[in-house]
Amino acid sequence: MRPAPVLGLLLPCLLPACGAGPAEGPRNLILISIDTLRADRLGCYGYGRDTSPALDRFAAGAALFERAYAAAPWTLPSHVTLLSGLVPATHGVDQPDLRPGANTRLLAEVLRDAGYYTFAHTDGGWLGADFDLDRGFLAFEDEDRELKDTLAQARTAIAEVHGRRPFFAFLHTYDVHCPYAPGAPYDAMFASAGAEPLETADRCGNPDFNARGVSAGEALFLSDVYDGEVRKADEALGAFFAFLEQEGVLADTVVAVVSDHGEEFLEHGRIGHEESVYPELLRVPLIVRAPGVRAQRLPDPMSLVDAAPTLLELAGAPALERIDGRSLAPLLAGRAAPDPAPPVLEAELAWKADLHAWIQGSTQWIEGPGRLERYDLAADPLAAHDLAPLDAGEPAFAAARAAVPPRAPPRKPLPALPGEEARRELERIGYAGR
Repeated sequence: MRPAPVLGLLLPCLLPACGAGPAEGPRNLILISIDTLRADRLGCYGYGRDTSPALDRFAAGAALFERAYAAAPWTLPSHVTLLSGLVPATHGVDQPDLRPGANTRLLAEVLRDAGYYTFAHTDGGWLGADFDLDRGFLAFEDEDRELKDTLAQARTAIAEVHGRRPFFAFLHTYDVHCPYAPGAPYDAMFASAGAEPLETADRCGNPDFNARGVSAGEALFLSDVYDGEVRKADEALGAFFAFLEQEGVLADTVVAVVSDHGEEFLEHGRIGHEESVYPELLRVPLIVRAPGVRAQRLPDPMSLVDAAPTLLELAGAPALERIDGRSLAPLLAGRAAPDPAPPVLEAELAWKADLHAWIQGSTQWIEGPGRLERYDLAADPLAAHDLAPLDAGEPAFAAARAAVPPRAPPRKPLPALPGEEARRELERIGYAGR
């Protein structure tokens, strides 16, 4: 943890446009990661429950990617992809005892070197200094706390720095992650007929509920309290968005809200997010609001590997080099048309499994040892009906694999050395002894 220094001592005008209007200089960047948030649990993505009124209002003035996909279904590799523009096979951080190598350059490092004041507030665990995700941040705090407290502290830092120096704020929370305990009134806000209550405190989906097994009614209950967690996080976001509007921060700032993966509630037989690469785990929200970006909904699939290059270009900052992702900023700003050929997106799970997902247009393939599945996501958004047995040789799959863009040169990860604080946080969110 590196607490925020006295900002007045750190904020000389380092860039030629410092103090100028937004059109003349670099834009600020705020990246908010709501860990474990499924896209289909938000109103702006079509959910019928009122889980996200604040985020829905924010999205109404933003660019919303209707089909954004994570590159991995768990926190560590997905966030390294989000912050580096590299797929897991390139950055190599695909196991829980690894961290990015020195030649994996991260978003904060680029922005710090460009003169930005870079600061982060994360909930720790995988998102901590023990996994080198503090690299590039002048101030970095990784401690477990509620999102409303994280955003309150971020408001203080932004109020001090805004207008004096371009800044990058990375804000992360596990508030939507298991153990599904949002507290009153959120724990009773969404109740389904047939839900069977069970204790969630100090318990988590991946090791606990799957080990004991849960009934369909119990899974429904877990899904209901998960929705309560989403609503609680949304109310904290609403206060933060109001601050950004009132203080004029939105006029010269790129704001992106994203998640690293989703959560499963027996859609494919499990609770949580492991040993699976189905859509409920890979499809995530990505909502971007920025000067010059019109409100729009983008229906084509995209990968979070594209997030870092896109955000850097929207901010007017230097680009990451030799990466797997591509900038979608020209598309968001109306300077480019959508790609007529749907890109082939990839996701992988190498921890305790060997699974790859390939997505092109409305088709998703899942490849594993002795296994190939195919789903039509337009007709079957949660991949309930495997169509692969109906295929003869899957020539479309071979063509999709051949169309995957060449990867950047692989980086070598380093061993991670998590301390006691990181281990406690990982145990709290269900990764004890993993």
